[in-house]
Amino acid sequence: EDTCVARLPGASSRGSGRVATWWGAGRVAGYESGAVVAWEGTKPAWRGKASCALTACLARDESKTLAFGDDSGGVSIWDVRQSSSSARLQASCHEDFVSGLAWHDGLLLACGADGRLSVAEPRRNLARVGLSDPQDDELLSIQVMKGGRKVVCGTQTGALVVWSWGRWGDSTDRALGHPESV
Repeated sequence: EDTCVARLPGASSRGSGRVATWWGAGRVAGYESGAVVAWEGTKPAWRGKASCALTACLARDESKTLAFGDDSGGVSIWDVRQSSSSARLQASCHEDFVSGLAWHDGLLLACGADGRLSVAEPRRNLARVGLSDPQDDELLSIQVMKGGRKVVCGTQTGALVVWSWGRWGDSTDRALGHPESV
């Protein structure tokens, strides 16, 4: 039986749900109020609180780690094995909201409405590893591809912007032709 996140216990008191993802056999949701709730089945298993509205989320099942992007351009990492309800790591990575997150090779990648791709290392307090040049468009989604050799971001105008792994400054390619946002 699949239960909608909005109908899960504890969800209605959190305000408007902004982001949700699967987490093992459970679900995780982030809210406009900054609340974070993780469920195992239909029972709330963990709760947290961010400082502002959440706009992107990503779960790593094997390590019980959650990553969130927010309205202020920040990213945060939470370890649900810890009893603390606050983020374990936080960094300001963007000048506008974070729209997408991806993990690869021990790094957290984030794209944002400021038109930049940022790369941070969680093992070093989210130290910035890379930051792209600003694009002429909002970056709305992110995916690591080609066995980790390429990072692709979708944009507001429909173009796909491509970076080669480790070359974070200027993008290496653009694919045009989508009629709407990606």
